Amino acid sequence: MHSNDNPIKILVISRNPLMADFLESVLDPKKYQVSMINPTPEEIASTRRISPDLFVIDELDSKMDVLTVCEKIRQYSGMPIMVLSSARKAGMVEQVLDAGADEYLTKPVPGNLMIAHLNTLARRARAEKDAALSIVQGESESCGQLGLLTY
Repeated sequence: MHSNDNPIKILVISRNPLMADFLESVLDPKKYQVSMINPTPEEIASTRRISPDLFVIDELDSKMDVLTVCEKIRQYSGMPIMVLSSARKAGMVEQVLDAGADEYLTKPVPGNLMIAHLNTLARRARAEKDAALSIVQGESESCGQLGLLTY
């Protein structure tokens, strides 16, 4: 099965369930599957098991929380991270991007702009998954042509 047949899994990390509800209401459910966790250490650790295609970090309590969450995700995942925040502290955007975020949008952000950024990140996530899949399939085919046992 080609990975384009599966919806992009978006994991919202937020204290506000309205963000996940908003994304579920505006995104095509055939293309996107939205779930949400609270930003607790236990739930952040569970994201490794969930293996989403895209992370949305929405308005955590402090800059340090966002930085910590980005850094923890980057320890095991290269999937895109979007941060949404209303904080306007000097240097915050740069610090969050340096911690591993791919996008930083300052609230209030128009819904259509946020969706456009999500679509861009989703295309990147899909392309990376497709590239990884084609590498694995290519290695498997090469092994088969060489008469090597593949599992």
